[in-house]
Amino acid sequence: MISFSFGIYQNYANERLASNNLLTNLVIGFQDDKENNRYVTKEMLDRCIDQFSDNIKSKVDCFLVIPEIENELYTECRFSVKDGVFASGEKIKENFLRADWVDTYFSEEQEAKGEPVVLIFDKGGSQNKTPVTDRLLKEGGNGFIWLQGKKYHIIGTQTILTDSVLVPYASLDKKTILGKEGVTIMFRTMFTGEQYKEITGIMEKELGELAVIPPMESVDDIQLKIAVTMTAIAVLITLVISLNFTILYLYILDKRKRQMGIFLVCGLNRGRA
Repeated sequence: MISFSFGIYQNYANERLASNNLLTNLVIGFQDDKENNRYVTKEMLDRCIDQFSDNIKSKVDCFLVIPEIENELYTECRFSVKDGVFASGEKIKENFLRADWVDTYFSEEQEAKGEPVVLIFDKGGSQNKTPVTDRLLKEGGNGFIWLQGKKYHIIGTQTILTDSVLVPYASLDKKTILGKEGVTIMFRTMFTGEQYKEITGIMEKELGELAVIPPMESVDDIQLKIAVTMTAIAVLITLVISLNFTILYLYILDKRKRQMGIFLVCGLNRGRA
């Protein structure tokens, strides 16, 4: 019964380490250290992602970051990693196209090479372009806009984010500062405790206090209740068994008192009797 109880606890410990999380998205925020002029940059995030195991990279559908671009233009980058190079998030790309939120999307080659291409906001045609969109088009012209001193070719439009643009992550300068929204890691399924520990460990090592690590929200409470209940039942059974053996022994001993006396009278020692 002691072995059984230990087995229950050991099983709970293993389940807790690899238990599924209720969420499929892990959001790690970034914070600035303006006094020391320290910020989280694309180069720093690249180092973190490069250290992620293949187990994590293969199960992440999309990384989402919001770089801080000049003119306070809201910019989004959604990407994945395949065979060591940046690629489009397949599920994100599929969902965007199915919902008609974009009329086209970045190709795997454009993501991998970091080509300066952009999806610009346009809801309902040129007559409905916003002032920000008009300004970008006027500054660029002929199908281009300017970002980080580079010409970004407009390959399509998006209706997801007003006055915003989508660009390939690899097209950004490595010194680009990433916004305080941090990086959102979107898993295809619920991420595990082991994956959480690996990712947060790497982030803490590379970014230090600039990384804002969220607590792990798990479903361990149910497993803990089951483990505690089963252990309590095991202890109760052990006590009942012990009491039963004690009562049985005393009953047998009481019944054999007369026989024991006869054996002792006949010359047997107590051990033999």
